[in-house]
Amino acid sequence: MKKIFAIGIAAALSLTLLAGCGGGGDNNKNNTAPEITGVQEELSARVGEEFNALEGVTATDKEDGDITSKIVVTCEEGGLTFTSGKTTPTAIGLYYLTYTVKDSGGLESEPQYSTLTVAAAAGKEEETLSLKDFNVADKTLTSDRDDEGTDYWKPHFDSAKADGSVKLSKGAIVFDITDRKEASDGDITLTRTMNELVKGKYTFMIWAKSSVKTYVNMIALDKNQDGWHTVGDGAYNKELGTGLTVLKHEYVMDDPNETTSVEFRLHMGKDVSAPADMPTEYTISIYKIAIFVTTGENKTTDLYTQDFSSAPQSAVKVDAGDDAAATTTYNSSAQAQKVNITSYHGEGKGGIWSIKVVIPLGNFAIEEGVHYGYSVDFKATNAQDGEFLIENDAGDTRANFANLNLKAGENQTVTGDFVAGSNDDHKTIPSGSGVVIRLQIGNPSNGVTSNEITIDNVRFFKIEAGAGGQAEKTENKCNSYFAQKKASDDPAYPFDFFNGSNDGINVPGLATVYTEGGNLVYHVFEGSTLDYHNKLIVGYNGNAISLKDGNLITVRIKIKADKALTCPVIALHELGKEWDPGIITKKDQVAIGTDWTTIELTVEEALIGARNAELLFQFGSSGLADLGEVKIEISEITVLQREVG
Repeated sequence: MKKIFAIGIAAALSLTLLAGCGGGGDNNKNNTAPEITGVQEELSARVGEEFNALEGVTATDKEDGDITSKIVVTCEEGGLTFTSGKTTPTAIGLYYLTYTVKDSGGLESEPQYSTLTVAAAAGKEEETLSLKDFNVADKTLTSDRDDEGTDYWKPHFDSAKADGSVKLSKGAIVFDITDRKEASDGDITLTRTMNELVKGKYTFMIWAKSSVKTYVNMIALDKNQDGWHTVGDGAYNKELGTGLTVLKHEYVMDDPNETTSVEFRLHMGKDVSAPADMPTEYTISIYKIAIFVTTGENKTTDLYTQDFSSAPQSAVKVDAGDDAAATTTYNSSAQAQKVNITSYHGEGKGGIWSIKVVIPLGNFAIEEGVHYGYSVDFKATNAQDGEFLIENDAGDTRANFANLNLKAGENQTVTGDFVAGSNDDHKTIPSGSGVVIRLQIGNPSNGVTSNEITIDNVRFFKIEAGAGGQAEKTENKCNSYFAQKKASDDPAYPFDFFNGSNDGINVPGLATVYTEGGNLVYHVFEGSTLDYHNKLIVGYNGNAISLKDGNLITVRIKIKADKALTCPVIALHELGKEWDPGIITKKDQVAIGTDWTTIELTVEEALIGARNAELLFQFGSSGLADLGEVKIEISEITVLQREVG
């Protein structure tokens, strides 16, 4: 044994002498050590499932090139054995991995380290929800009754005067006039009576289109008086085109009228004064009806004003991420605040949230049920879309959500109002919180790579109604998909949708839902730049998606569109919670093409507690707004769950 040791020492000394005389050391003199890239600090696996530690990991050497196949993965203190980077764990726990590689010259890389967390095995995947083969037939409407699915609008079609029918079809109330004959305008109508009305201005709006150009009348009939007595002047022979047309007319109800009951009417027959080119055969599809009410004379009380005549004590702040770069400075000569965007987010990164601008509004708290207004002057060197938010200073509670749409080189004043806590999208900011305006402007307009935005004359105020009331609105949407199942708990009908036009008279965003060819169709007629202004909802009320305690979740969606588009957000969201705290999992900037695509949302950590969830598709974006009319089809939505134990 001693002899062998002595021979070893002698051999080592010989090698040292040879190296000193310019032997093998000359071969390694210019050799460069290899490098390993792609090792993640944290990894996860499950008991009984094969795990590949080399996924996404590569090794390169200046002399040898790609030597990924030579990477050796070892586990500190044992416990796991790797073959070509793969292993199958047999016990839960934390494992500490080391990655090394040697080149052909014998030089070794700097070691790389990772922590592998092995969790309990998951059970067999179970299909807990399967929605496919969508098929809801058209429904013929009975004339002169408040038919389910029309939200209490009465269709009327006098079959003795004209040939045709009224039905719920493709997400609309459809008047199919095959021969108008001599039917007058009042022989083909859609009406709704509203009672207990008060003094104010009523805006009557209809989103519709016709198979050919035709003409319609919009009338408000005073039901407090016998006979035919209209409220103000009607709107006669308004042109209805083949594309989506928004019809709008206003009526003022004042004290002398003493009008508390009004029948709002859309007349689709021929008026005596109708143009000569009024067709005898046409189909009118009505997608949405809304009546907006503004009552009383409002007065305002300023809560915060800033004209930037001097540098503000609470400076405007900007936050940029995802490779975007932006700064904000006070410009004393212009007496305004400047936001300079030198670059937007990198390709495939971020979105509208990549650049955020915060404008402080002083130290006061939003109150639930109080009506607020705002006004800010802007000027942008280049066009800029985005979101205009009223939030608390922590940015985790929102009181208002509105569009920002700046045109290149134009002075623009962005104004708006909201009632705090009035619905699920306008939550009350907690008492004592600071209040800010937050701009989310991370997406560039087409061709724009940089921008300068001027901010001036910020005003935030309380709105109080004078004698007579306050502002409110009445919404109505018509949808054939829900006609036979409205307000039911049938799990085959868990769909709803939200349009930007719900938020105000001049707010864009309109779509509807129906079935066609066995698929669920989300048909966008008018896109909005705000993602939630074109929103499809799966799971609501009694039809929530039930997620089990301790389970892994996979949601599989098969989808396509007739025009390629990007969906900003697809999210699995817990019902009854604010947006961010309620997110269970989501995908951002999802590409949807004209061929069928399968999208998966996964929850890879076992849920703690059962959840009732909704699946949200938020399609709105500047890209969608530019596309015009778009049909998005879904052939399958499947929820798969695996118990971890």
